[in-house]
Amino acid sequence: MVNKNKIGFLKAACLMLAVTMIAACVLSGTMAKYTSSGTVSGLTLTIAKWDVNVEDNDLNGEEIDLSTLEWVINPIDDIPPPADQKAAPGTWGYAQITVENLSEVDAVIKVSGAEDIGSMTADSDGLTFKVVAMEEEVDPNSSSYEEIGTEITAEGVAIAMSNSVYIYVCYQWEFGDGTNDTKDTAMGESPTDITFGDLTITAEQSDGSVT
Repeated sequence: MVNKNKIGFLKAACLMLAVTMIAACVLSGTMAKYTSSGTVSGLTLTIAKWDVNVEDNDLNGEEIDLSTLEWVINPIDDIPPPADQKAAPGTWGYAQITVENLSEVDAVIKVSGAEDIGSMTADSDGLTFKVVAMEEEVDPNSSSYEEIGTEITAEGVAIAMSNSVYIYVCYQWEFGDGTNDTKDTAMGESPTDITFGDLTITAEQSDGSVT
């Protein structure tokens, strides 16, 4: 007779062999896969440009001298204009300040000091002043002091990227009827330049609230 212990040992050995083979098959199945690896580099984030110019000068906190900026002087109605683009009763005119947004984002332009110019009182009863802004340049042949521009408010003026806005410092000198010309005549007899206060132009990136 076959020894029972030997038969038990053989059964256990066969069972262990079967388990080992099954485990080997399972492991070999999970380890068979494609594998690749590599390093990714060169990723960059491009920053949008910020660049606002006033009369071809960078708006960077430095003072911009506009003393050579020319005025456009127009007669009121059919009153003959004075010589050399000078102001006189019966004229209105403006100095154009071009603001360019060369940035890659929209901007808002704010102007402080405009109210002070608007409230100026020269030694004349007929002179008035204002500061306005326009998206298009003024055509002096089809405009008047009353029609030109929109007065600048505290919220500012929108200026899209790669566009311009035009700030106009304007005056009008009404032609009198001869009854109240003393101050005007005195200004002409001793002509001196009218000096305007400073305008501070500030550019800010737009948040979309000003259109």
